Amino acid sequence: MKATDVRQSTPGTRKPDVAGWGIPTAPRRRILPILAASPLRTLVAATLMPMLFVLMPHAAQASISAPAVASLGAFANPLREPTRVAVDTAGRIYTTDPASGKVSVLDAFGRPLEVHSGYAKPLAIAVDATGNIYLSEEGNGSVSVLDSQWNLLSKFGAGAGEFVLPSHIALDPLAANTVYVCDSRANQIKVYADGQPAFSFGGLGTGDGQFDFPAGVFASTDGEVFVVDQNNDRVEVFDRKGAFLRAFALKTTGGMSMGISGRAQGITGDSQGRLYIADSFQGLIKVFSRDGTFLSTLGGYGDAAGQLRSPAGVAIDALGRLLVASVNNSRVELLGLDSYVQLSTMPARQVVAAGTDVSFSATVSGTGSFTYQWLRGGNALQDGGNITGSTSPKLTIAGAAVTDSGAYSVIVVGPGGTFTSPTASLTVMSPPSFVSPPASYTVLSGTAVHLQAAVAGSNLSFQWQLNGANITGANAPSLSIYNAAQQNAGHYTLVVTNALGSVVSNAADLNVIIAPNPPQFVSLAPLAIDGMHILFNGDPGFNFTVEGSTDLIDWTPLGTVVGDSAPVEYVDTDATTLQGRFYRVHWAP
Repeated sequence: MKATDVRQSTPGTRKPDVAGWGIPTAPRRRILPILAASPLRTLVAATLMPMLFVLMPHAAQASISAPAVASLGAFANPLREPTRVAVDTAGRIYTTDPASGKVSVLDAFGRPLEVHSGYAKPLAIAVDATGNIYLSEEGNGSVSVLDSQWNLLSKFGAGAGEFVLPSHIALDPLAANTVYVCDSRANQIKVYADGQPAFSFGGLGTGDGQFDFPAGVFASTDGEVFVVDQNNDRVEVFDRKGAFLRAFALKTTGGMSMGISGRAQGITGDSQGRLYIADSFQGLIKVFSRDGTFLSTLGGYGDAAGQLRSPAGVAIDALGRLLVASVNNSRVELLGLDSYVQLSTMPARQVVAAGTDVSFSATVSGTGSFTYQWLRGGNALQDGGNITGSTSPKLTIAGAAVTDSGAYSVIVVGPGGTFTSPTASLTVMSPPSFVSPPASYTVLSGTAVHLQAAVAGSNLSFQWQLNGANITGANAPSLSIYNAAQQNAGHYTLVVTNALGSVVSNAADLNVIIAPNPPQFVSLAPLAIDGMHILFNGDPGFNFTVEGSTDLIDWTPLGTVVGDSAPVEYVDTDATTLQGRFYRVHWAP
């Protein structure tokens, strides 16, 4: 993407999309822009760039030139009106949304990690090297310090009411405990050390060292502090003690932007000595050298990829990406600066079935030659077995096994130095299957029943069902039913699931029966020829076993009959061969 010439559009003749924050009105009002909601006509998919990082030269160039820029897509979900943006050393992206009272945290891929709500119009945000978060709330005029787990550590100064409008925060790279806060409506930069007021500078006016609504602040590694003086349409430069050094105008020296008073917002800088300033009115990022030389503009008003509507916050992450909070596009736009490396994973799903061919690729753009080393879990891979391309732009894992699961990354060595990409996780699973399904049972009421199945697969979850309906809390490979009752009878199935899909077992039938009344003898009579004729009463539909004994100790089953008539009849044909025989009858489940 080339630097945008502002002559391509005429924003000065168009009604701006921004409500409040310093858009020209009559009379001019010093109001920090609270950006109005606007329908998003075109969203850039947040999934365009699953992994990327940027190669930046280590040493400053002899002469500062405009950055080479590439549009890398945007992150949108779950953003509504992202206003300020910050990054931490782990690549996480923090955005504030004053309208909803929320702060959203995304990973380096743009995937939502956390949403923290309940704040009083959260606005300015910064994150230090230890992970501490500095968050201003417009609604109560405070700046809070939170740890990486979002626990409140302290508040600056008096807490609520310390600021009139804390709109922007800069951390001093030369002193870990020094923080610069734009208090826009107080027209001051307030400086804090260890959370307590150290000094302030500024004041309302147009002279050197004075402000008319300061809207952004940036502290450089060479000890200079840059302040966006919005309504004076300039940047003023101070030393770390607040002494005025110089100033330069934000009106560029040519094109349609000449004479147009943009509404400058956030400011940040890169390692090349360039400053990036959001112009919320024109939908641009203006790029200057630190001495005030205009270099280029980035973006342009619109909804398409690389375009902006009401950009307010800017930040540069460790991967060399310029992140722009484009409020009325409801997204954070990503612009790659200079040379960059974009990484994508194939297949897109990070969970695959065992036996799937998987590849990771690194596409390099920029001058010079590059070398590669792929890693899994931080350990260098070598070609062999099912792995090829371990030192090439494309790594291939043929027929991936469960043991190939892990976090993959690549080290790229180029003219600008050595860089390690963010990780991309790969999970290789075996699909769920049944080794043996649950068995069927017929049991007496009050009996304990244990249904179980033998299963295979990775990372399995379980759900038992009775007659097709889920059984609450039945989420293990086995199911125990104590004191079975007739309402427990039915068809039991087990659903086994993992990320690859689900399988359902064959039905196991559970029959629960209630024991019949004890059988009662009606008569025992010898037959005329051979045998003993036995009559007894038993509940119909049940099986009964007749047993015989000669000593009332050892009992021998003689036969089983079904109680389908009353009384039930049984003939013992061996009775005449014995000198004496005793009989008993019992229910046979």
